[in-house]
This record gives sequence, structure tokens and C-alpha cells, in this order.
Amino acid sequence: MYKIRSFIKDASKMVFSNTLFLITGILASFVIPTVLDKSNYGDYKLFMLYTGYVSIFHFGFVDGILIRLSGNEYEDMDVINIRLFSRFFLEFEVAISFVMALCIFVLNLDYITRVIFLLICASIFLNNVQTYYQFIARSLLRFSQIAFMNFLQSMFNIIMIISSIFIYNIFHRVSLYYYLIFIISANFVMTFIYIYKYRNLTFGTHDRLKNHFKDILQLFKNGIFLTISYQSANIFTNLDNQIISMLFRSSVYAEYAFTYSIVSVISTVLNSMSSMVFPYMKKYKKETVIKNHSNIVKYISILSMLMISLYYPFEFIVNNFLSKYSSSLTFLKPIIPLVCINSIVDIVIFNFFIYLKKNRSYLLINVFNIIVSIVMSWGAYFIFGTPIALAYVSLISALIWFFSLELYLHINYKVAFIKNYLYVFCIIMLFIVIASLINGISLLLLYIAIYAVVTLLFYKHDVIGIINYLVGKIRRKNEN
Repeated sequence: MYKIRSFIKDASKMVFSNTLFLITGILASFVIPTVLDKSNYGDYKLFMLYTGYVSIFHFGFVDGILIRLSGNEYEDMDVINIRLFSRFFLEFEVAISFVMALCIFVLNLDYITRVIFLLICASIFLNNVQTYYQFIARSLLRFSQIAFMNFLQSMFNIIMIISSIFIYNIFHRVSLYYYLIFIISANFVMTFIYIYKYRNLTFGTHDRLKNHFKDILQLFKNGIFLTISYQSANIFTNLDNQIISMLFRSSVYAEYAFTYSIVSVISTVLNSMSSMVFPYMKKYKKETVIKNHSNIVKYISILSMLMISLYYPFEFIVNNFLSKYSSSLTFLKPIIPLVCINSIVDIVIFNFFIYLKKNRSYLLINVFNIIVSIVMSWGAYFIFGTPIALAYVSLISALIWFFSLELYLHINYKVAFIKNYLYVFCIIMLFIVIASLINGISLLLLYIAIYAVVTLLFYKHDVIGIINYLVGKIRRKNEN
């Protein structure tokens, strides 16, 4: 039996382990745009945007490791081979970063842009090596280790925030380079800790590379479509950012990127569950996973739609503490439900395609949706010429993306999805309507009331079951 309650319990642990990470993420989202001017903040967000693409430079090797090791215990691992894979990957990423850095020096770029892309080259090694060891931890279901590294990242964020406030109070400005260098330095420390923690899988006796050349090629082969599929989803979810950064001045992009930055804390919390889904699925039979797909989507959808209620706190903070970005609140209405949809896909549906080994199908669906989104975005730009039009187009595109992925699974595996999709669609439409009519605390209260009513109408028995389970658990704890 596929234990839904067990999954919820494990997912809850991952969410709660990221609480501090969430808090520091919120603080960073508001402090950084306060101490940087809009131009520098635009450059900072550009660095963060392109850093999100560095995983393409492991060319599927890391995903190949995840597929190979998921569902295994540490005792079952061939340590000698894993050491070879680890040493090869470290050297491979150093070479890739070095070659890309040389290319940056050849290109005719202005000073700031060259610095940004050189640091991105350093991030190729640092981020991909971290991902490699994190995927090993995921495959072994060592989520406590991932939670610890998230905690450590939170500590670095706290140091960065406090230091930047201190510098700002003294000099009344903070340099863009402070943030860029701090991020790279923190990543270096995190990478070193990962290597040290998994030193037994990195250093020591290992076989010669030439004896396992085919195995390494197989890891690339197994993972490349997964990597490309993930990056296609990454391109799709960042398409509006890419288009707006190209079509509008940097100050406009800074406002749009600021909105994404404050909303990204939602995806940080929700996507913390994504790391456990695929290894969890690997422990069960295909029929069981397919049977319970709609249940997992249902629970994640309920949680995601609740996160939309954070619109009011975000609105309150911006209006009262970051007034220079108050105009960015226009983007918040379509972007906050957009991020929630993306999280549903990332947490459940993407992992479901991986489990079914349908990476190529996932890629093709994503390419189709990218083309549709580009056509719609350019159409909206030529008709309206405003970034808010592109934001609403992105929301519509996300709904189409969600529908098309679930439709494929319904046609090929008979998974139920209409009810879940209608639930998400109804909640989002109701939110946009009421957010356009009222503001402030009234919006928060009305949305929570509507959310509760709609959720009960769609999932009455599930909600009652969850409440009874939690109440019973609390009672048993009090009795003990």
C-alpha cells in the first residue's frame, strides 16, 4: 500500500526543516532591494537568473547518478565505483568552468557583465558539485542531511543580511560586488562541507577510469534527457523574466524581478518536498504510484493554494517598508498563483515523469508550451506593450502547461486530474477577482474564507480525514 500519510509526514519534516531558510529568504528578498539601487539590483537578479541555468553543464551526469542510486541502501552501494564517479565529476566540472571562463574573456562585454558571467562560471563548479552530493543524499533518503545543509545556508543568509545592514548604516550604500562575492564564498564553503561529508565516496581506493568509461557514458546517457527536461521546465518558468529583461529597461526588470524574489520564498518551502518525491516513488510498484498520483497532486494543490494568502503580508511589507517598489505590486497578483502552479508541477508531475521514464515526452510537452508561451508573450507585447500583460500571459501559459502535462498522464495512464485542475483554476480565478476589488486585511480574510469553502466543496472527506488524523495524533501525544 502506498502510504499517503507517511508521505505527508515526511513532506512535513522537509517543510519544517526549511522554516529558517524561509525566514532568511524573506528577509533577503526585502533587505537586498532596499540597500541596492534599482540598476544594481537588476544586475544582481540577472546574476541569480543565469545561475539557475548552470545545471545544464553537468550534461546529465548528476541526474544519471540519482537514477542509478535511488531506492538503494548505503550498504548496497559499490563504493569503489562511486569514488571513481566522484573524482571524475569533480575534475570534469573544473575543466568545464575553466573553458567557459576563457570564453567570457574572449567576448566583448562591459566590465560588470564580464564579472557577473565569470562568477557564473565559478558557480558551474560549485553548484553542480553541491547538487551531485545532494542527489546522493536524496537517493539514500538522507533528508536530515539535506535539512542540515539548508540550515547552514540559512546561517550564511543571516550573516549576509546583518552585514549588509551594518555596511549600509555606515556608508549609506552597499556594493553589488559584496553580494556576488559573498554568494560565491558561501557556495565554496558549502561545497567543501559536502565533499568532506562524503569523503568516503570521494577519496580512497578506486578503479581506473578506462575500465569504467562505458559506465560513465551510461550515466550521461541516462541523465541527459532528464537534465534537458528539467532545463526546459526552467526555461519555461523563467520565460517572462527573460523576455522582460530584453524588452524593457533595467529599472522595470528590477521591479518585476523584485516581485519574483519575494514570491520565491513560497517555491522555496513547497519545492523542499520535491527532493524526496522521486526516491520515495522508487520504493513502490508502478501500479501503486500511478494509482495515488492524483492524491499527491491533490494534497500539494491544497497546500499551494493556501500559500496564495501570503499576498497580503507581501503587500503590507512593500507598501510600508519598500515604497520605492510599490509599483511592483501590480505584478504580484498574477505572479503569486503562477509560482504556486509551477511548484505543483515541480514537486509531483516532474518526478512522476522521471519515475515512468518519460523524460522525452516531458521534454516535448515543455517545448510545445515554450513555443505557445513565446507566441502569446510577443502577441501581448505588440498589442499592449506592458510588462503586466506579459505577467498575465505567463499565468495563462502555466495553466495550459499544467493541463497539458496532466492530460498526457490521463491519456496514457488513466490518472484522474480534472477535479484537481478545476480546484486550482477556481481558486486562482477567485483570488484574481477579489484581489482586483479589495485590498488589505479584508482581502486576506475573504480569500481564506473562500479558500476554505472551495476546498471543502472539492475535498470534504479528505479535509475531515486529515483533521481527524491530526486531532488524534495530538490527543495521543497529550495522553503520553
